[in-house]
Amino acid sequence: MARLRRELEEARSQLGLVRGRLAQSAADELAAAAQAAGETRVIGSFDAVDAAFLRVVAKRIVTAPRLVALLSARMPETQLVLAARGAASDFDCGAFVKRLAAAHGGRGGGRPEMAEGRLPPDADFVALARAG
Repeated sequence: MARLRRELEEARSQLGLVRGRLAQSAADELAAAAQAAGETRVIGSFDAVDAAFLRVVAKRIVTAPRLVALLSARMPETQLVLAARGAASDFDCGAFVKRLAAAHGGRGGGRPEMAEGRLPPDADFVALARAG
């Protein structure tokens, strides 16, 4: 039994490391593409990831003070949405998520620095984030 617990802990630790590397890679790729296009909004959509993954990606993106992370995670029954801003940005994340959710049958809100919500799974988050 102790061996199984140890193996489970090792597997969890390895999974955490891999998820962290994946989040860093996603954040780097999204931020580089946005900056190459001269954008401060970093927009990305992922399939079948959880809110914790979105938070880690956003946190890594907004280490650049002027960047804003607008991220979503599509799932069969809903779409998680997260907005976060860097320290030098005046983008109102809470107002953005609230406005987006109200206009598209979702729910959400939060603070100016960070907000989360949900949209219907078929909403085109990338297009909505670019327009909003």
